[in-house]
Amino acid sequence: MKKPTIDGFWQRWVNRRLPRSDCQTFSQKNLFILPTGAGVMFGALLLIMLITGINYQNSLIYMLTFVLGGVFVGAMHQTHRNLAGLTLALSRAGEAVAGDTVPFSLRLTAGKDDAIAVQVSSRYSGAGGGWVSGR
Repeated sequence: MKKPTIDGFWQRWVNRRLPRSDCQTFSQKNLFILPTGAGVMFGALLLIMLITGINYQNSLIYMLTFVLGGVFVGAMHQTHRNLAGLTLALSRAGEAVAGDTVPFSLRLTAGKDDAIAVQVSSRYSGAGGGWVSGR
């Protein structure tokens, strides 16, 4: 019998939440803004600062902690706002045999707000590969 793992649980949850399709429009239901390792460390630092402010009863530490925490939450909210409504569509999938790299052609389309700027990058190192950029 296979032992359930966190990775298996996570994959099943994502597959239920985001059905596979060639076109995906980001909305509140399928856009997840998660902190990186640096963001998690920043959150831990904020927690330590909060505990320090409580221990020493220092209002300046409280103020700094809550201002930095507000900037953290505000940045995540702004990131979600910028990406909401963006449509990612598979234009063309290339051909390959097992073990080869498969080239994909993707199309990003802005939703209701055309003022957003999205930079897409990859570490693609194949021959003849290139990027087509547009606004």
